[in-house]
Amino acid sequence: MSEEDASAQAQTQERVRKSITVGPDVAPDQGEAAQSVPSTAPDAPEPIVATEDPEPKLERGPVIQPELATAVEPEPAVVFRAQPVPSPRAATETVPDQTVFTPARPDRFVPLLQRSSSGGWTLQLVAGNLEQTALNILRRYPQVDAMVYTRGERNGKQWFMVFQGTYPSKDAARQAAQTLPAGLVSGQPWVRENRSLSP
Repeated sequence: MSEEDASAQAQTQERVRKSITVGPDVAPDQGEAAQSVPSTAPDAPEPIVATEDPEPKLERGPVIQPELATAVEPEPAVVFRAQPVPSPRAATETVPDQTVFTPARPDRFVPLLQRSSSGGWTLQLVAGNLEQTALNILRRYPQVDAMVYTRGERNGKQWFMVFQGTYPSKDAARQAAQTLPAGLVSGQPWVRENRSLSP
């Protein structure tokens, strides 16, 4: 065999090898049309080569009719209005407390600003962050005249204080403290000047 014949035979084998389906399984529609091609390896199973390309089978589904186009009404135009941009100066101003406080006992409540502008001296009996603390004292000692409560702020949280009386001097406030019930005044009550009360 000449070199040209050997080269042509190698190319033919290459083409055949590319179309070889290796394995024992044969597709059902290829079973009779398949031919075996001799293998070059001594123990290899015989490859199966398809001689015909099966025609692809197309399945037809239901025919879908195109829908008729319907007129669509245009949506009304949306008009956006520009919002005013706050000035940097407005951002640095203090914003007042937006929550409105409604006292549970308005007859015994005095706003802190009103209390601090009244002048004179007072006795602070109780303070706490819950309004209920002040209400408990007012309920427990109804016989004590001129006992009121107010609401302020301490460490960024609401702070309720119970005061008794308004006195012209610090000494007058101390003398009045001695007449209060013992359970209400534990030790020495805090004598405060009203104008020192700050919101």
